[in-house]
Amino acid sequence: MRDGKNIMTPTNAIGNKESLFKELFTYRESVFLVCLGYTKCYSDAEELTQDIYVKTWEKLDRINKEISIKGWLLTITRNRCIDHFRRENVKRFFLESEKHGIESSIGNDTPEINIQLKEDKANLRECINSLSERLRSVFVLREYGGNSCEEISDILNIQLGTVYSRLNRAKNKVTKLMGDINGQS
Repeated sequence: MRDGKNIMTPTNAIGNKESLFKELFTYRESVFLVCLGYTKCYSDAEELTQDIYVKTWEKLDRINKEISIKGWLLTITRNRCIDHFRRENVKRFFLESEKHGIESSIGNDTPEINIQLKEDKANLRECINSLSERLRSVFVLREYGGNSCEEISDILNIQLGTVYSRLNRAKNKVTKLMGDINGQS
């Protein structure tokens, strides 16, 4: 210990970094689901997840031990997804994801039902895309990332009441927009 700071030896630092990384890796599914919520494309979500873990390995020495490891990781995840999202043409990104992305298990449904499901997915993506970044972040972290409101509060560094408020507004807006698209008032 020097000047009140914990100084690690190189061997101890590497071992500590590896154990921290192993702990971070237990949240891989959450990271992937948040990426999938932003991209709507398995291959893009997988690529982003791998990229995020490379970035976290590089930044492990800068981890703030005052916050939760999961919160730190999901903050990096959210920021990386937003960066990725900004680089793409948003409309093209959501529409092309239909070619590569998530296909629900449709079973023995008729072609008409399958077409309607695809249209509904595309409409939902457009509705989510139309949300402001503040509302979309909360919505995606909750609905696609499966995070609790408390975790979202930590990840976005906002008050819990703000999370509830934004989540409610996002859900109401998506519901209204979907109703408008489907001719319901």
